[in-house]
Amino acid sequence: MHAIAIIPAHGGSKSIPKKNMVDFCGHPLVARTIACCRRCRPINGIYVSADDPQITAIVRQNGTKMIVRPPERA
Repeated sequence: MHAIAIIPAHGGSKSIPKKNMVDFCGHPLVARTIACCRRCRPINGIYVSADDPQITAIVRQNGTKMIVRPPERA
């Protein structure tokens, strides 16, 4: 079985500002999500859809494919 994971990561948040970049157990939250997807055997492709340059940088550091989303679609 083959599957892909699409992780939507929005830069803004009303309740927790920049929540996808907040440190969670030593790593940004979005990096933890990527790591969890990598451990899931059926997933053979991971894509992050984001509208924030900081998230994009974190995603690229983790070697994950990006889907850059314009702010009006966030």
